Amino acid sequence: MNATHDTRHITAGPATVAGQHDDELRRLRLIQWTLRGALALALVVSMAANILAAAPDPVARSIAAWSPLALYTAIEVMTRVPVRNRLLGAIRIVATVAIAVIAGVTSYLHMVGVGQRYGESWQVVYLLPISVDGLVTVLTLSLLDIASQVRSAIVRAAAVQKHQSIIPVVSDSTSIGGSATQAQRNIDADEGGDVATSMSGSTGQDAEASRRPLGTRRPTGRARAQRATPPVRVSETVALPPELEPLLQPATQVLQELQAAGRPITRDCFAAALRDAGQPLRSAKVTLLLAAVRNQHAQQNGS
Repeated sequence: MNATHDTRHITAGPATVAGQHDDELRRLRLIQWTLRGALALALVVSMAANILAAAPDPVARSIAAWSPLALYTAIEVMTRVPVRNRLLGAIRIVATVAIAVIAGVTSYLHMVGVGQRYGESWQVVYLLPISVDGLVTVLTLSLLDIASQVRSAIVRAAAVQKHQSIIPVVSDSTSIGGSATQAQRNIDADEGGDVATSMSGSTGQDAEASRRPLGTRRPTGRARAQRATPPVRVSETVALPPELEPLLQPATQVLQELQAAGRPITRDCFAAALRDAGQPLRSAKVTLLLAAVRNQHAQQNGS
């Protein structure tokens, strides 16, 4: 129950975070398109002033309309194309600033001429173009900043989606391989118990003697082995680790020798026989090897 509860919390968290990132990305996109519309409006006003100030000729009006179009194109490239090389990025920034300066000066002069032509006061003639060029500057800087925020939001959303694709796989593998994980924990605990037993030595034997009632004999080694060693079920399918596969044939010979001598086939006896044969192993590995040998022996007898 606890594992299921933890898994639900793990899978629900990234989904909520992903929804938050999607909302943030949509909000940034909306602001970005609003800024683009305002910039297009300001550049249309500048372009109209340029066309009005130009000579009544298609070529002259096309030349006058080019500066705002070039500036808008440069701004779009700056906000949409990410920088991969610092040198190229610096060159791009310098070129964009140059285009902005040319477009600003051209728009200012043309709007001044249009204001004078239509009889505006000198304050309006010289101050009104500054409002248009200043608006274009503010919108351009805002677009560059919001483009950087959009790219960061896209990176965060991609990272959340990546974690979402990994977490279900981990939970499925945990549910499918739960028995294998528990078996590995049992093996680690068994190995830890073997180390503790080997370090305790005679202390454990003295403690056992102190717990035994007076007047009773100490059980023999065979009785202790039969009582302490759990039986290994042959029907279970045993998957040996790669390091134990070369020991399968010597272990089979040791098992046959024990059977021929009439000795009980327990883990302790099997481990002692393996040590005598020059193959000392930990108890956990002895258990796996004994189960594999018994399984193989049962399959051979069955066939």
